[in-house]
Amino acid sequence: MKIDYSHELPLSKQFAFETLIDLDNLRNIVPGCESFEYLGENSYLISSKVEFGPITGLYTSTMELTEINKPDMFRLIAAGKGTGGSMKGEVTIIFKELPKITEVVVNGNADVTGFVATLGETFLERATITLLEKFFNSLKYKTKKHAK
Repeated sequence: MKIDYSHELPLSKQFAFETLIDLDNLRNIVPGCESFEYLGENSYLISSKVEFGPITGLYTSTMELTEINKPDMFRLIAAGKGTGGSMKGEVTIIFKELPKITEVVVNGNADVTGFVATLGETFLERATITLLEKFFNSLKYKTKKHAK
C-alpha cells in the first residue's frame, strides 16, 4: 500500500521537526496510545488501541527513526501486529518551510497481512489517512500555544 500525505502545521520548520521527534510529544499524540517505551536511540515500542470501522483491538509495534537530517527530514521504519493482522512499512517525512507554516510531507509504503489486508487497499489507505490526520491534528493542538 502506498502512503502519500501532507499536513500543514502553524509552526516553524525547526520547531515542527523537534516537536515531532520528541519522545514526550510522541507519547502524547500517537492515536490510541496505551504505552510508549524507549528501546534505544531513536527506537520505540508502542502499544495502541485502534478503532476504525472493523479494525479494532490492541496493536503493538516498533518504530525507528533513521536518516535524521535536522530539520529537513527523517525516515520512519515501523512494524507491528495485533488482533487483525500485521503491518510493516517505511515512510520518509519531509519538512518544508512556507510563510508562517511548515508543510510536513509523508511518503512511503506499507505491507499489511491478516484480516486487515482483506479489507482492500482503498479502505486501508483511508484508514491510514484518518490515523495520520488524528496524529497531526493532535500535534497541532498540543503545540498551539507555541505557534509562531
